[in-house]
Amino acid sequence: YNQIMFVNYMPFLLMGLLGTDRYFRKKKSGLFVMGVFLMIMTSFYFSIGGILVLVVYGVYRYMEVQETGGIRLTFGGFLQDGIKFCVHILTAVLMSGVLLAPAAMAIMGGRKGTSSVSLGELFLPDAELFRLLYNPYGIGLTALSMAVLLTGLTYRKWREKYIYIACIVLLIIPFFMYLLNGTLYIRDKALIPMLPLLCYLTAVYLEKQSRKEIPFWQGVIPFVLTFLLLFAGRVQAEGKDYRHLVMTDGVVMLICVLVFYWKHWEKLLIAVSIAFLVVFQVGYNMSADKMLDKKFYDKVTDREYENMVRKALENEEGFYRMEQFGTDEENAANLNRIWSRRQYSSSVYSSAYNDAYQEYRQNTFEIEEPYRNILMQPGSKNPVWQKFMGVKYILSETEVPGYKEVKAFENVPGGMKLYEREDVLPIAYVTDKVLPEADYKELKFPYNQTVFMDYAVAGKAEKELEVLKTLKEQIVPAEMKIGGRHVQEELQVSKAEIPKAAEGDLLFVQFKVENNRASKDVSIWFEDVKNKLTAKSHIYYNDNEVFTYGVPLKEGQKEVEIVFGAGDYEISGVESYIWKTGAAPNGLCQSEFMPDKERTKGNCIVGDVEVERKGFFITSIPYDENFEALADGKPVKIEKVNTAFLGFKIEEGKHKIEIIYHAPGLAFGKALTLLGIVPYIFLNLKGTWNTDKFYRFCRMLG
Repeated sequence: YNQIMFVNYMPFLLMGLLGTDRYFRKKKSGLFVMGVFLMIMTSFYFSIGGILVLVVYGVYRYMEVQETGGIRLTFGGFLQDGIKFCVHILTAVLMSGVLLAPAAMAIMGGRKGTSSVSLGELFLPDAELFRLLYNPYGIGLTALSMAVLLTGLTYRKWREKYIYIACIVLLIIPFFMYLLNGTLYIRDKALIPMLPLLCYLTAVYLEKQSRKEIPFWQGVIPFVLTFLLLFAGRVQAEGKDYRHLVMTDGVVMLICVLVFYWKHWEKLLIAVSIAFLVVFQVGYNMSADKMLDKKFYDKVTDREYENMVRKALENEEGFYRMEQFGTDEENAANLNRIWSRRQYSSSVYSSAYNDAYQEYRQNTFEIEEPYRNILMQPGSKNPVWQKFMGVKYILSETEVPGYKEVKAFENVPGGMKLYEREDVLPIAYVTDKVLPEADYKELKFPYNQTVFMDYAVAGKAEKELEVLKTLKEQIVPAEMKIGGRHVQEELQVSKAEIPKAAEGDLLFVQFKVENNRASKDVSIWFEDVKNKLTAKSHIYYNDNEVFTYGVPLKEGQKEVEIVFGAGDYEISGVESYIWKTGAAPNGLCQSEFMPDKERTKGNCIVGDVEVERKGFFITSIPYDENFEALADGKPVKIEKVNTAFLGFKIEEGKHKIEIIYHAPGLAFGKALTLLGIVPYIFLNLKGTWNTDKFYRFCRMLG
């Protein structure tokens, strides 16, 4: 409902739990190992919590089988059988190596450290009740589940007490959430795999009640304690206090358990709990504006987009990108969406990312940041960025400045149109107009953006270039007066005067923002270009304290609209310029790379380029040391160009270019998978096949 990835692994976790029962009762491990393997392959993130749940449940089931079989539980026997159980988990992990090894390498290479957490925060109990209750970013159960866990502490047998103690420890000690979140942060979502285990314990509780195995006081006191915990604990989500709702749940459940002991209506407790779950979840999500509108969903997943993209790219011989623009909500929904394997995009939303590309977007080029989440990096509306990144096509319902509508798609249902621009740089090209990186680092805003229309940044200085003088001739100050303090509770629309613009001119604006109300976001729009500074408390704080804009202007335009968002903040250090050239690339692309459509797929980019003058092969593909480049079948040394992208030196003549990405850890992962398949076959065939059966099987295979 909130995010499908929170639960898409759940069928295989259930398979693992059923497999655990089968393993301890029948000594057969096939179902268990396959459940763990499929859970990992579906969601390596949540599978870690799932495996922990299986271990907790496995210990519980092991003690039960030992007890019912009349076998005395010893430390040595427990250790030996525990190692055997873990071997089956290890087998599943090894079988998943082809996914896990490359994923681990990507994550380690694309995350900037971990959050700073004190030992006290990690190991001191934390009574965050929404970790267990209702919240869709937590486990999402009701007050009944709290009472069940407390009741379990009163059960007579230690075997039964163990699993309740284990669950409570996992819920209240933040260290486990920190570990399950990959030491990135402490968030409740990592405990969602506990859901089926807690539901199982609730079923055990209800069965005991139906058999009248829980005396009155033993059954009522946990509900009283639950009520007190709800009264004293924290029940806040996204700044809203839900104490009155959970307190109502606690009071009603206390009344229900009293009625249960009076009338013994066996279905009363679960029926009321389910009713609370439905009513509260609907109410919570409606108030939190979490419900996905069906019309919105139908719109962003309309297959007509796919038809448009495929038809447009079928006729495209070059190597370019295509973006999709709409409202902020639509752009967020489309961040990782492509409609064709030949549709390339500059946007990305991932907690693992290319460090060089992230640094380039945020600190080198400094494009706008419209979202709260630092990991949400959309396509930019800055025309220089669009040309630099080769964004030749844009899907949009509204007119895109500088782009022309493709008439072949003007009558598409739903109002979406395709726009095209010819004067953008391709994703890969050759040039000899090169600016040394040391010189580039001396450039300030906005020259740090506009220079990419005239020069590629690569290599070391060979001759002195008067770059800054040339750039300054193209740019005039706009002298906008927008500084000062803003204290307001709602949006304020304003106008700012600028020098009269010609068609194709660009307005560049940059200023610092100091947020005096750190618990709230700050947003400011120039025309329809948005920048946001996240509240300090936000877990994905975007650190966007310098707002930068690149805004296209119309013929004769003398003012721009500015919308100042609600908040208490100060604007300082305002710089504003108008670029009078229209930002057309000035002979930078001297030889365009033409891709081979049939061979450019998967991890390979293949094509031809005819080089007039030796220089650099430049791409807007983020640099990664795991790329390999070949020119006419011979390896060439790759370099980082434009401070963040893949490139290499190239000589005159016609060349066949191949760029191949070798996923780090893939070979090792394949070896691990093969290493895991062997014991899996052995463990499942052992004791079930004799020699004759084996020979008959071989003959059947021929």
